Amino acid sequence: MKSKQPPPMILGNTRGLGVQRLLVSCLNPDCLHSIVFDVSHYDADIAVPSFTPRMRCSRCGGKRIAVSNCD
Repeated sequence: MKSKQPPPMILGNTRGLGVQRLLVSCLNPDCLHSIVFDVSHYDADIAVPSFTPRMRCSRCGGKRIAVSNCD
């Protein structure tokens, strides 16, 4: 029997925990560039995982991106 997945973390929940920024990392092994991305001005109901498909590495242009809480 499969266990039910919890809903994804939303920005409103992360802000409640004091997180205002996300760490965005390129997963291209030849690049591995990372930035801190301020999400304090985005709507509270946006899911944190929804940022991943929208991101592209500013250094190599890669789309293999990981997004995680930074603060």
